[in-house]
Formats: sequence, C-alpha cells, structure tokens
Amino acid sequence: MEDGLILVYKEKGKTSRKVVEEISKKYNKKAGHIGTLDPMATGMLPVLIGNSTKLSKYLIEHDKIYLVEMKFGYLTDTLDIEGEILEEDIQFREENIVDNEFFDRIIASMKKELGTKKQIPPIYSAKKLNGKKLYEIARKDKEKATEMAKEKSKEITIYNMYDISLKELWENTPKDISLTFKVECSSGTYIRSLIRDIAKNMETYGVMTDLKRLSVGKYNMEENISENDFKDNILKIYTEEEVIEDNFRNSVYLKEHRKKAFLTGLKTSISREEYDDGIYKVYIENNLIGLRRSKKR
Repeated sequence: MEDGLILVYKEKGKTSRKVVEEISKKYNKKAGHIGTLDPMATGMLPVLIGNSTKLSKYLIEHDKIYLVEMKFGYLTDTLDIEGEILEEDIQFREENIVDNEFFDRIIASMKKELGTKKQIPPIYSAKKLNGKKLYEIARKDKEKATEMAKEKSKEITIYNMYDISLKELWENTPKDISLTFKVECSSGTYIRSLIRDIAKNMETYGVMTDLKRLSVGKYNMEENISENDFKDNILKIYTEEEVIEDNFRNSVYLKEHRKKAFLTGLKTSISREEYDDGIYKVYIENNLIGLRRSKKR
C-alpha cells in the first residue's frame, strides 16, 4: 500500500492504539491515528500510514461529529456506563417524566454548553501531567487525579447539538431516562465531560452509554454503518497526495532557486494580500515539495 490515510471503523471494546498496531502490522509500515476514541466508542478512526504520519500535526486539530447516548441519574468514576457506580440519583429518575416540559428543560441545559469554554477532562483519560497519564494516577489516587484534571482543563468549542431525542427505559426500577443527540465539536472535546456538564445543569448526574464518531474534518460516514459493512473494518483509503489536496486548500509557488532554502527550513515570506495565514502547499514548477505554515508580512 502507498503512504496515505485509512479510515477505519473502530469496534467497541478495542483501543485506538490496538487498531493502529493492527494496521501497522497488516501493511508493514509505521502508523498513527489522528484523534483517539474511547474503548467503548465505535466509528471512524483515521489512521495515517508510512511517511504520511508526518502530516499528523497538521490534521490532529480537525472538528468532529459524534452520535451520543447517555443516561441521567448515574455517576461513575469513568463517566461512562462501564465504570464503577459511585452515586445514583433515584429521586431524579422517579420524579421526572418525559413530556414537553422536561424536554424544554433538557434543551435549556444543553444550550448552556454551546460555545467556547474550558472543559475539565475525565480522570480516566490519556491527558498527561508531569509525564503521567491521568488514568494511571486515577487507578492509585482518584482524589489526586481529580485535582490534576482541573489543572489540565482545555478550551473547547461545542458548535451545535441536534437530532435530540428522549426515552424512558423500564428495564430498571425506577425507570432510566435516556438522551440521544448529535454534537459538532472542536478537537480535544471529551464527550463524557460534556455529558457530565449537561446533567449537572439538570442538577443530577449523567453517564455515557454509547458513542459513535461520524465525522473527522472532511471525512464522514453514515450513521447506520457498522463494522460488518466493510472488509477488515476499512471504510476508505486515501493516497498521501489525496490527503494533502483534500485538507490544504492554499498554495504558494516558489522559484527553483528557493527550493534549497525551503528544504533546509528557511522562512518563506508571503506578502500578497490574497494570501491568508495558515498551512500552504508549496510547489516548484507544479511539483509539490512540502507544506509550510505561513503568515502575511
């Protein structure tokens, strides 16, 4: 296989790292993903192959779209249904019914999370502090991990939440209240934290029960696709040239005598008004020779 990008459908229960290891072994090339998924999550995992892994730093900040399911009234250590239950808000589940008034309250609580804000990551996450991952610390000391998570809060943006639906589930007594929605968000957003905060706005707890990633940047998949719909869970393969053309619209053309200077890392100034700040494809005589982050003078 050529260097490029593979869109993989990640199965539930498998880590993103495991998917990357399998792709690397299958094609006998180095590989790396651009945007990890929780083990319990499914959906699109873009994996760069070979020399294309160098593009990771340019692609890692893509916006994403998720299909989210959550339940109200539960608090777990991992903020998802697979974690240890720490608290249950039985009163919330007993007193609330899914009607128009309750739906309006849900919408109001979700609206509070729209826009840009600092988000505290879950203590069971891969965020690092002093070289250690939070989940490694949380396994030994949850209180310490909670304080460290606050230090690792990051500015994220929730652009939109839509296709919102509510259900009453009667498998348990009292009943469960389930919320399903799609969310468009910036890179680095923890959906488990978003669920925690939506529930907090309702003065209760909330846990993630299912998560499916539908989109990463320009790459999209259908909501009803499963791992059974594609051979080896591979949704699509893009060559390195296609990845570059698809993700970097701006171009700058250099004279031949500037090639050596560019390849040795010297600055390339852009002075024309039509150029914006950002990542540029750099060409010499219509041949792509690299990428460069540029600013207007």
